[in-house]
Amino acid sequence: MNLRGLLLLLAALLLVPAQLHAAPTQVLVVPSLHGLHAHSSGYDFDKLYTLVADFKPAVVGVEIRPEDIQADAAYLKRNYPPEMIALRDKYAGRVIGFDWLGSEIAGRPIPADWWTHGSKIKALERKLDADPAMRDPEDERISREQQAILESATPASLADGRYDKLVREQRERLARRAGGSPYEPLVLFTAERERHIDRNLIAIVRAHPGQRIVFVMGADHHGFAVEALRRAFGRRVRVLVP
Repeated sequence: MNLRGLLLLLAALLLVPAQLHAAPTQVLVVPSLHGLHAHSSGYDFDKLYTLVADFKPAVVGVEIRPEDIQADAAYLKRNYPPEMIALRDKYAGRVIGFDWLGSEIAGRPIPADWWTHGSKIKALERKLDADPAMRDPEDERISREQQAILESATPASLADGRYDKLVREQRERLARRAGGSPYEPLVLFTAERERHIDRNLIAIVRAHPGQRIVFVMGADHHGFAVEALRRAFGRRVRVLVP
């Protein structure tokens, strides 16, 4: 072996220990049931909290806006699911919020009457639910299948792809029906919220290389988040589901 070959071999050998000891970034994406955990035999609150704890995360991401992550308990209770608040409190110091609820309230507190009177999106949701012209038998079938999965949910069954597929199908059908109608802003907001959440998740992973990260989110976001993370990082990050 000539001198150049020997030097290349030595350089490669010096890199091996660093590569062996570099911890890969691992991201566990956990779908939650929000308030339904209280009535679930297969996936109650304790099972969710145990799942997170057993992963031994360095970082815990929750479905709370970043600007609200330090808010008081009463404010959080008015605006966020109970498991997100409990995780915020349990992992204080290593918890990060990733939610987004619209540009009109971005960076400022959510008004006390936001969900009942302030949010145009919530008003559209209520109007849509009451509009017989927007009813679709296929949507009702999708809702029944979703409900069946939720009622018998375990962490694994909720993350096995079936529920994710139904959410996508439901949103695609609504987008086709609502296009050009007064309900189109609801479709656009839902897609924009998903993009903001996914960008926030990706930024959190980039900021914590080599760490163990858990993201806990409502089941409707799960499939979009997993796909976005895998697309963004490929094999450089291990994206896991329960």
